[in-house]
Amino acid sequence: MAALETAGLLYRQANRLTRRLRATRAPNSPGLSKLGILARLHQDGPATAKSLAEYLGLQPQSMTRLLSTMESARLIRRHPDKTDRRQIRIELTAAGQRLLLDDLGQRRERLARSMMRTLSPAETELLRTAAGLMDRVAAAIEAPAPAAGRAGHRKWRVVSG
Repeated sequence: MAALETAGLLYRQANRLTRRLRATRAPNSPGLSKLGILARLHQDGPATAKSLAEYLGLQPQSMTRLLSTMESARLIRRHPDKTDRRQIRIELTAAGQRLLLDDLGQRRERLARSMMRTLSPAETELLRTAAGLMDRVAAAIEAPAPAAGRAGHRKWRVVSG
């Protein structure tokens, strides 16, 4: 039972931290869907619109509009797949990578400033150890077995930051 209580506490506090970091973003920051696309392309390389939509749990129509906006802003580039010319691959541009890394850097800085204001060096080191443990636990989480008739499920990947 202690593991279940700890899991609940960890889940609530991780969500609270994420919400606070999102809520304190600059007003001109890119939206979370844009950041999700940029992060996925940064981590995994070029992808199709369909795979990005599935990854983020977005409808194809929403993805089409979002990708058009991002392409106009030169954050992404679309090109035919080298092996299957019918497929369009989406890749991150240098401008898209800069935007993503700038946003990640700002979140890390806000978090670091908050830690320096509120934690002792020993507590900061304890948090570093806890982060490693959280990574091990996250890697061990198993996906649920697909339910009968279920088309798919959302896939989320946390971007370190």
